[in-house]
Amino acid sequence: MNTPGSKVNRMISTDVTIDYSPLQVDVTVISPWKKLNFNSALVANKEIYSMVGSVLVDDMDKYGVTTEAKISKKGSSYVYNPLIQVVYKSTSNNLLSGQIQVDLDKKIQADVLLEGFNKERYNVKGDLTFTDKEKRLRTSLNVGDKDDYVINIGTGFSGKDLRNFQVSPELVVKTPEKVLISLTGTGDYKANKQANANLTLSIYKQKPATFSLKFKNGPKSKLSM
Repeated sequence: MNTPGSKVNRMISTDVTIDYSPLQVDVTVISPWKKLNFNSALVANKEIYSMVGSVLVDDMDKYGVTTEAKISKKGSSYVYNPLIQVVYKSTSNNLLSGQIQVDLDKKIQADVLLEGFNKERYNVKGDLTFTDKEKRLRTSLNVGDKDDYVINIGTGFSGKDLRNFQVSPELVVKTPEKVLISLTGTGDYKANKQANANLTLSIYKQKPATFSLKFKNGPKSKLSM
């Protein structure tokens, strides 16, 4: 695209390369103004799922995004390591990284770090337990170096069957500065004999309240609260 007498090379050149194993596309554009190299790749197998996209300007400044999830097996559990990474010129930052461990019969655990959105780092943790002895959901959020924001809901269970068992329910919601609500207790049940329950409820800026229930079965059945 030269004009008579022009000393500027106005040629535009484009090269496209496609590789199918793994899937990868590479596009190079050369112009009088900028040289751009676009690269993208997709990997999907039993060990990793990954998608990468990047732009290289004048063979110097690189901009890109990488998303991936590595998969491994640990005993009866599967471990997932997610990652979201951005590249700006020569600086690389992880927006999301961490680990998620899944045991479909017992427990799911997550520990994820979020950063790069502002000056603070956000650490999110979660546990979901569903065994015969415990049902529980616990989540926490840590901002910077402060203590955690926590939500803990669950109950412990022990006993041979539903005719004779003990339970220990719990509900806790707290911030780094205070406990907003706390409900804890115990209970036991024996079929055709007795049942006992004790609960303590604490709400921020309120006096704790305690609830008790006792029931005995027999010739002189008795219920007390």
